[in-house]
Amino acid sequence: MPTLEIIATLAATISATKDLIDFGGEYFDHFKQRKSEIDKNGLPPAVVKFFNSYSDKEIESFKEAIDGCRERAMMQGGGESRRKCLCSVLHEIQAGNNGFPLPEWEEMYTGLGCEMLFRNLRFGSQGHFENTPKRHLSGGS
Repeated sequence: MPTLEIIATLAATISATKDLIDFGGEYFDHFKQRKSEIDKNGLPPAVVKFFNSYSDKEIESFKEAIDGCRERAMMQGGGESRRKCLCSVLHEIQAGNNGFPLPEWEEMYTGLGCEMLFRNLRFGSQGHFENTPKRHLSGGS
């Protein structure tokens, strides 16, 4: 079972990232506010239960990946690559336990268009799996 401090740090990171997307401003201000709220009120039981199946190392890697997305966006100018990076991390978190423990995390996933991104990666525009060869009408296989 992971430590509550590691879960709290990841939860504050994810929620602060959503705040940054929604309201702008400085990430660290959002993080401090979210972490302070968790320290004062405790973690929501749904978050603790959600991350019970993860190790400390896995949870730390999620946080590091989100931090990496933010740092690359600052260096490269953000935009589409930041969205794909965040979606990738959120997708891994969501896939591990078949959903999210908090509605705001689900809202961020949906708001960034992550569902569509992963649907497009799995299926081509014609509904074929991307790695499935497509037949050509010219008679070739």
